[in-house]
Amino acid sequence: MTTAFKKSFPITQEYAREKEIMSSGYKRQGFQVNPVSAQAGADCVPENCSVREAFRYAGADFTVATAPLYLADGTESPHGKAAIRCDDHESAIIGHVGNSWVPVQNSAMIDLFQSLDGLVQLNNIVVTGNGQKIFATAQLTAEHEITDGHVIRRYIHAFNDHSGGGSFGIHFSDQNLICANQLRFLTGRAMSQAMADSTGTRHRHTKSVTAFAQNLPNLIDIQNQNFRKSVSELDAMRSTELTTGFTRAVLEQLFAKELVKPVKTKEGQEMIERKRTLDDVKSASRISRLMEEGYGMDAPGVRGTNYQLFQAITQHFTHDTFKSKEEAENGMTTETARNRLEDLWSGRRNAQQINAARTLCLAGVN
Repeated sequence: MTTAFKKSFPITQEYAREKEIMSSGYKRQGFQVNPVSAQAGADCVPENCSVREAFRYAGADFTVATAPLYLADGTESPHGKAAIRCDDHESAIIGHVGNSWVPVQNSAMIDLFQSLDGLVQLNNIVVTGNGQKIFATAQLTAEHEITDGHVIRRYIHAFNDHSGGGSFGIHFSDQNLICANQLRFLTGRAMSQAMADSTGTRHRHTKSVTAFAQNLPNLIDIQNQNFRKSVSELDAMRSTELTTGFTRAVLEQLFAKELVKPVKTKEGQEMIERKRTLDDVKSASRISRLMEEGYGMDAPGVRGTNYQLFQAITQHFTHDTFKSKEEAENGMTTETARNRLEDLWSGRRNAQQINAARTLCLAGVN
C-alpha cells in the first residue's frame, strides 16, 4: 500500500503559519505559498486564522467527486473512474481510481484539526499536483523537558490522496515537516512505523473509511498517542545509572557487524590476524569522546546516566561521522550536510542505528 509523495506530484500551493517548507525541487510555475507574514491575494493572512481559513489559503478546501471514464469508441470503461476536483468555478481530473474508490473529503482533515483546537497549532498545509495529494502537519501544544534545554515536542501529521495511488492517514511523530523531501518519508516509512507503534492509522478510500474519517474527532485521544510513553522512556534513561559494562555492551551490539571482521597487524615480517575489539572501531572511540565533551553533557542530570550514552550516540550519527580528515577539521560542506539530513529523514543507516541505540539504552533502565 503506497502513500509516498513523489516528484510527479510537485507542490502547487501551501499554507505556512511561520515558515514555508524547503521545496525548490518540487515547485512548478505558479507555485503559491501564503505564510502568515505574506499576502493571500488581496487579503493579509490573519495572525490567528481558523483551521478552515488555513485550508482555504492553501487551496485545500475543495471537494472531490467521481465520474465515468470512456473508451475511444464512446463506451464506458469498466476499469475504473475519474476523481474530479470540484471548486466553485472549475472542475479538473486529478486521479484515475478504482470502481470501489470513494473519496475521503478534505473536510475530514478540517474537522479533525478543528476538534483539536487548543491542543494543536497548524504549521503547514501542502497541496501537491493541484489537489492530487494533501498533507497537513500541526504541533501539539504539550511538550516535555527531559533536562535543561532538552525539550521534546510532538506533531500530528494527516494526509489524503485523490490520485488513486494512495490512501488517507494520520499519525503522531516527534519530527516536524521542514523539507518537501520528507513528504515521502512521513507518508511512507514513518507512517508504517507509527502503525506498528499504534500511534497512527492508514486506510484506502472506501465507503467504510469515509465514515471512519468523519468520526476521527471522536476517536482520537491526544494523551494516548504515546507522547507520554516517548518522554517517559527518555526520563527513564536519565534516571538510570550508567555503568562501564553496560556502555560496552551497548556499543558492542551497535557495532556488531564491524566487530566480526578480524584485524591484521604486522609483527616483524609476518601478518598476524586477531579479533577486532571496540578499541579498533573509530565510531565507538568517537562516542566515548562525545560522552565527555558532546552537546548538552554538562546539563544537570545527564552525566552518569543512560541518557548520556544515548545523547552521545545520537550526536555521533547526526553530526560527528566524517568521510575525511579534512571534513573532520573544517566541517562538512552544505551539500554533505543536506545529504546526511535526507538520509536521516528517509530512515537509512544512521537513523536505524539511532533507533537501535534507543532500544538498547532502554533495555538497561531501572
